[in-house]
Amino acid sequence: MKIFNFCLALIWFVFLGWIVFRADSGTMPHFLAGLYNYPGGDKIGHFFLMGSLALLINLAFPAWRLRACHQAVPAGSLLTAAVITLEECSQVLFPTRTFSLADLTADYLGIIIIGIILFHFIQKLDFSALKKRFSPLRHP
Repeated sequence: MKIFNFCLALIWFVFLGWIVFRADSGTMPHFLAGLYNYPGGDKIGHFFLMGSLALLINLAFPAWRLRACHQAVPAGSLLTAAVITLEECSQVLFPTRTFSLADLTADYLGIIIIGIILFHFIQKLDFSALKKRFSPLRHP
């Protein structure tokens, strides 16, 4: 299960890297460019894309924790926040991009709600009954 979570996080990270590359080069994919046609669509995309990345990294490395504000915070969420902050700030270097505090806020909210809070609830779930039911070694 751990290798699956790692591969999923890696694939999602590469996908997001591709989106950033396309945006930096001024060739945003059409399926994402359409989000800009809706009020707040861009912010919703930021929220879900970055929150999902933080969640997937946290699921891949559930034991990684760092202390922040006297709390043990999943390191994947802090790592995602750091990388996203650098990426958003780097947009001032590209003529096709603009730095947006609103985008960064949507990123952070996604990381907090999906990457930390949802991750916390997922860890509390008891999957033992499902594992037992779908185990390949289960006897009828």
